[in-house]
Amino acid sequence: MYKCSNCGALISEDSVHCPYCNGLNFEAAENEYMDNLEEINQRMDDLDDNAAAILKKSIRKRRIITAAIGIVFVFFGFLLARSDNIDSYYQKNDAELSTALNEYDEYIDALNLAITKDDLDEVGDILDKCSSKLYYYILEYKWEYFGYYNFYNRDYKYINSYITGKYKLNSNDSSSYGRNYFYCVRIFAAIKGGLSDSYYDVSDYYNNLEDQDIKARMDKMLDNCKNYVIDTLKVPEDVFLKDIDDYASNRNDEKQIEANVLQYMSN
Repeated sequence: MYKCSNCGALISEDSVHCPYCNGLNFEAAENEYMDNLEEINQRMDDLDDNAAAILKKSIRKRRIITAAIGIVFVFFGFLLARSDNIDSYYQKNDAELSTALNEYDEYIDALNLAITKDDLDEVGDILDKCSSKLYYYILEYKWEYFGYYNFYNRDYKYINSYITGKYKLNSNDSSSYGRNYFYCVRIFAAIKGGLSDSYYDVSDYYNNLEDQDIKARMDKMLDNCKNYVIDTLKVPEDVFLKDIDDYASNRNDEKQIEANVLQYMSN
Protein backbone atom coordinates (compact mmCIF):
# COMPACT_ATOMS: atom_id res chain seq x y z
CA MET A 1 0.00 0.00 0.00
CA TYR A 2 1.04 3.58 -0.65
CA LYS A 3 0.23 6.58 1.52
CA CYS A 4 -1.04 9.50 -0.53
CA SER A 5 1.31 12.46 -0.08
CA ASN A 6 -1.63 14.85 -0.50
CA CYS A 7 -4.42 13.52 1.74
CA GLY A 8 -2.74 10.65 3.59
CA ALA A 9 -5.11 7.91 2.41
CA LEU A 10 -3.79 4.41 1.80
CA ILE A 11 -4.06 3.48 -1.87
CA SER A 12 -2.69 0.84 -4.17
CA GLU A 13 0.96 1.24 -5.12
CA ASP A 14 -0.09 0.94 -8.77
CA SER A 15 -2.63 3.76 -8.60
CA VAL A 16 -1.38 6.75 -10.56
CA HIS A 17 -3.98 9.02 -8.94
CA CYS A 18 -5.50 8.89 -5.46
CA PRO A 19 -9.19 7.89 -5.77
CA TYR A 20 -10.05 10.19 -2.86
CA CYS A 21 -8.31 13.45 -3.69
CA ASN A 22 -6.96 12.78 -7.19
CA GLY A 23 -3.43 13.47 -5.92
CA LEU A 24 -0.62 12.16 -8.10
CA ASN A 25 1.35 9.06 -7.06
CA PHE A 26 4.68 10.06 -8.60
CA GLU A 27 6.27 6.60 -8.37
CA ALA A 28 3.31 4.84 -10.02
CA ALA A 29 3.13 7.54 -12.69
CA GLU A 30 6.81 7.09 -13.43
CA ASN A 31 6.46 3.29 -13.64
CA GLU A 32 3.51 3.60 -16.00
CA TYR A 33 5.44 6.04 -18.14
CA MET A 34 8.48 3.75 -18.31
CA ASP A 35 6.30 0.73 -19.20
CA ASN A 36 4.69 2.66 -22.04
CA LEU A 37 8.08 3.90 -23.18
CA GLU A 38 9.48 0.36 -23.31
CA GLU A 39 6.48 -0.81 -25.36
CA ILE A 40 6.95 2.05 -27.79
CA ASN A 41 10.66 1.32 -28.12
CA GLN A 42 9.90 -2.30 -29.00
CA ARG A 43 7.42 -1.26 -31.68
CA MET A 44 9.85 1.26 -33.13
CA ASP A 45 11.93 -1.53 -34.58
CA ASP A 46 9.14 -2.07 -37.13
CA LEU A 47 9.09 1.54 -38.29
CA ASP A 48 11.23 3.12 -40.97
CA ASP A 49 13.99 5.52 -39.96
CA ASN A 50 12.01 8.70 -40.62
CA ALA A 51 9.03 7.56 -38.61
CA ALA A 52 11.34 6.48 -35.77
CA ALA A 53 13.05 9.86 -35.69
CA ILE A 54 9.72 11.64 -35.49
CA LEU A 55 8.48 9.35 -32.73
CA LYS A 56 11.73 9.73 -30.73
CA LYS A 57 11.36 13.49 -30.87
CA SER A 58 7.81 13.15 -29.63
CA ILE A 59 8.90 10.90 -26.77
CA ARG A 60 11.64 13.32 -25.71
CA LYS A 61 9.09 16.12 -25.68
CA ARG A 62 6.71 14.00 -23.61
CA ARG A 63 9.51 13.14 -21.19
CA ILE A 64 10.36 16.82 -20.69
CA ILE A 65 6.70 17.73 -20.16
CA THR A 66 6.20 14.86 -17.70
CA ALA A 67 9.32 15.84 -15.74
CA ALA A 68 8.22 19.47 -15.68
CA ILE A 69 4.78 18.52 -14.36
CA GLY A 70 6.40 16.39 -11.67
CA ILE A 71 8.65 19.25 -10.61
CA VAL A 72 5.69 21.62 -10.44
CA PHE A 73 3.74 19.21 -8.24
CA VAL A 74 6.71 18.70 -5.92
CA PHE A 75 7.50 22.44 -5.80
CA PHE A 76 3.97 23.52 -4.98
CA GLY A 77 3.62 20.69 -2.49
CA PHE A 78 6.78 21.99 -0.80
CA LEU A 79 5.43 25.54 -0.81
CA LEU A 80 2.17 24.46 0.76
CA ALA A 81 3.97 22.53 3.48
CA ARG A 82 6.41 25.39 3.97
CA SER A 83 3.54 27.86 4.18
CA ASP A 84 1.83 25.76 6.85
CA ASN A 85 5.07 25.59 8.85
CA ILE A 86 5.67 29.33 8.56
CA ASP A 87 2.10 30.13 9.59
CA SER A 88 2.43 27.82 12.57
CA TYR A 89 5.79 29.38 13.51
CA TYR A 90 4.50 32.94 13.44
CA GLN A 91 1.28 32.07 15.23
CA LYS A 92 3.32 30.46 18.02
CA ASN A 93 5.73 33.38 18.23
CA ASP A 94 2.96 35.97 18.04
CA ALA A 95 1.41 34.36 21.11
CA GLU A 96 4.80 34.26 22.83
CA LEU A 97 5.43 37.91 21.99
CA SER A 98 2.01 38.90 23.30
CA THR A 99 2.74 37.09 26.57
CA ALA A 100 6.12 38.82 26.86
CA LEU A 101 4.63 42.27 26.31
CA ASN A 102 1.89 41.63 28.85
CA GLU A 103 4.47 40.49 31.42
CA TYR A 104 6.58 43.56 30.69
CA ASP A 105 3.62 45.81 31.47
CA GLU A 106 2.87 43.78 34.60
CA TYR A 107 6.37 43.86 36.11
CA ILE A 108 8.03 47.03 34.79
CA ASP A 109 7.08 49.17 37.82
CA ALA A 110 8.43 46.56 40.22
CA LEU A 111 11.63 46.29 38.19
CA ASN A 112 12.18 50.04 38.25
CA LEU A 113 11.53 50.14 41.98
CA ALA A 114 14.15 47.44 42.54
CA ILE A 115 16.64 49.48 40.50
CA THR A 116 15.85 52.56 42.60
CA LYS A 117 16.65 50.53 45.73
CA ASP A 118 19.75 49.13 43.95
CA ASP A 119 18.50 45.64 44.71
CA LEU A 120 19.60 43.71 41.64
CA ASP A 121 18.91 40.36 43.27
CA GLU A 122 15.26 41.43 43.57
CA VAL A 123 15.34 42.19 39.84
CA GLY A 124 16.38 38.59 39.29
CA ASP A 125 13.58 37.32 41.51
CA ILE A 126 11.04 39.32 39.48
CA LEU A 127 12.42 38.01 36.20
CA ASP A 128 12.13 34.44 37.49
CA LYS A 129 8.36 34.94 37.62
CA CYS A 130 8.17 35.58 33.88
CA SER A 131 7.19 32.62 31.74
CA SER A 132 7.82 34.00 28.25
CA LYS A 133 11.05 32.99 26.52
CA LEU A 134 11.00 36.32 24.70
CA TYR A 135 10.81 38.41 27.86
CA TYR A 136 14.54 39.12 27.99
CA TYR A 137 14.46 40.30 24.39
CA ILE A 138 11.65 42.70 25.22
CA LEU A 139 13.62 44.02 28.18
CA GLU A 140 16.75 44.45 26.08
CA TYR A 141 14.95 46.77 23.68
CA LYS A 142 12.49 48.50 26.00
CA TRP A 143 13.99 48.67 29.50
CA GLU A 144 16.59 51.38 30.04
CA TYR A 145 18.30 49.47 32.85
CA PHE A 146 18.71 46.16 31.07
CA GLY A 147 22.42 46.79 30.30
CA TYR A 148 23.08 47.57 33.95
CA TYR A 149 21.35 44.44 35.20
CA ASN A 150 22.95 42.30 32.50
CA PHE A 151 26.39 43.60 33.48
CA TYR A 152 25.73 42.66 37.11
CA ASN A 153 24.08 39.33 36.44
CA ARG A 154 26.49 37.82 33.93
CA ASP A 155 29.70 37.74 35.99
CA TYR A 156 29.79 40.34 38.74
CA LYS A 157 27.06 38.69 40.81
CA TYR A 158 29.21 35.59 41.09
CA ILE A 159 32.42 37.50 41.91
CA ASN A 160 30.58 39.70 44.40
CA SER A 161 29.69 36.64 46.45
CA TYR A 162 33.44 36.21 47.05
CA ILE A 163 34.09 39.93 47.54
CA THR A 164 31.42 40.14 50.25
CA GLY A 165 32.63 36.95 51.94
CA LYS A 166 29.52 34.90 51.15
CA TYR A 167 31.84 32.32 49.59
CA LYS A 168 35.43 31.67 50.58
CA LEU A 169 38.14 31.00 48.02
CA ASN A 170 40.12 27.85 48.76
CA SER A 171 43.78 28.76 48.31
CA ASN A 172 44.49 25.23 47.06
CA ASP A 173 41.65 25.18 44.53
CA SER A 174 43.34 26.15 41.26
CA SER A 175 40.10 25.74 39.31
CA SER A 176 38.19 28.33 41.38
CA TYR A 177 41.19 30.64 41.48
CA GLY A 178 41.56 30.64 37.69
CA ARG A 179 37.82 30.92 37.09
CA ASN A 180 37.40 33.87 39.46
CA TYR A 181 40.28 35.70 37.83
CA PHE A 182 38.92 35.07 34.35
CA TYR A 183 35.50 36.42 35.34
CA CYS A 184 37.15 39.61 36.58
CA VAL A 185 39.00 39.93 33.28
CA ARG A 186 35.77 39.46 31.35
CA ILE A 187 33.93 42.04 33.48
CA PHE A 188 36.43 44.70 32.49
CA ALA A 189 36.61 43.48 28.88
CA ALA A 190 32.82 43.86 28.64
CA ILE A 191 33.27 47.56 29.40
CA LYS A 192 36.30 47.92 27.13
CA GLY A 193 34.42 46.41 24.18
CA GLY A 194 35.40 44.17 21.30
CA LEU A 195 34.16 40.87 22.73
CA SER A 196 33.16 38.27 20.18
CA ASP A 197 30.12 37.44 22.36
CA SER A 198 27.98 40.55 21.93
CA TYR A 199 25.78 39.54 24.86
CA TYR A 200 28.69 40.19 27.25
CA ASP A 201 29.71 43.41 25.52
CA VAL A 202 28.14 46.38 27.34
CA SER A 203 30.65 48.96 26.14
CA ASP A 204 28.11 50.89 24.06
CA TYR A 205 25.65 50.91 26.95
CA TYR A 206 28.29 52.08 29.41
CA ASN A 207 29.81 54.75 27.16
CA ASN A 208 26.43 56.22 26.20
CA LEU A 209 24.90 56.01 29.67
CA GLU A 210 23.29 59.32 30.64
CA ASP A 211 22.15 58.22 34.07
CA GLN A 212 25.21 59.16 36.12
CA ASP A 213 23.93 57.33 39.19
CA ILE A 214 23.84 54.03 37.31
CA LYS A 215 27.25 54.73 35.79
CA ALA A 216 28.66 55.42 39.27
CA ARG A 217 27.25 52.07 40.46
CA MET A 218 28.93 50.27 37.57
CA ASP A 219 32.21 52.06 38.30
CA LYS A 220 31.94 50.92 41.91
CA MET A 221 31.56 47.33 40.72
CA LEU A 222 34.68 47.72 38.59
CA ASP A 223 36.66 49.12 41.52
CA ASN A 224 35.54 46.25 43.76
CA CYS A 225 36.52 43.75 41.11
CA LYS A 226 39.95 45.32 40.53
CA ASN A 227 40.69 45.43 44.27
CA TYR A 228 39.67 41.78 44.57
CA VAL A 229 42.10 40.81 41.82
CA ILE A 230 45.03 42.75 43.33
CA ASP A 231 44.40 42.27 47.06
CA THR A 232 42.87 38.77 47.20
CA LEU A 233 44.02 36.98 44.07
CA LYS A 234 47.43 38.73 44.31
CA VAL A 235 47.68 39.33 40.56
CA PRO A 236 49.84 42.37 39.62
CA GLU A 237 47.84 45.23 38.14
CA ASP A 238 49.91 45.36 34.94
CA VAL A 239 49.25 41.66 34.32
CA PHE A 240 45.55 42.18 34.93
CA LEU A 241 45.37 45.13 32.52
CA LYS A 242 47.24 43.21 29.82
CA ASP A 243 44.91 40.21 30.14
CA ILE A 244 41.90 42.52 29.83
CA ASP A 245 43.31 44.08 26.67
CA ASP A 246 44.29 40.71 25.17
CA TYR A 247 40.90 39.15 25.89
CA ALA A 248 38.98 42.14 24.54
CA SER A 249 41.13 41.93 21.39
CA ASN A 250 40.57 38.14 21.09
CA ARG A 251 44.28 37.42 21.58
CA ASN A 252 43.68 34.93 24.37
CA ASP A 253 40.83 32.85 25.73
CA GLU A 254 39.48 31.59 29.03
CA LYS A 255 41.78 28.58 29.31
CA GLN A 256 44.88 30.61 28.52
CA ILE A 257 44.02 33.28 31.08
CA GLU A 258 43.27 30.74 33.80
CA ALA A 259 46.50 28.82 33.10
CA ASN A 260 48.71 31.90 32.97
CA VAL A 261 47.53 33.28 36.30
CA LEU A 262 48.13 30.17 38.39
CA GLN A 263 51.72 31.27 39.05
CA TYR A 264 50.38 33.93 41.42
CA MET A 265 48.17 31.52 43.35
CA SER A 266 50.68 30.69 46.08
CA ASN A 267 51.79 34.29 46.62
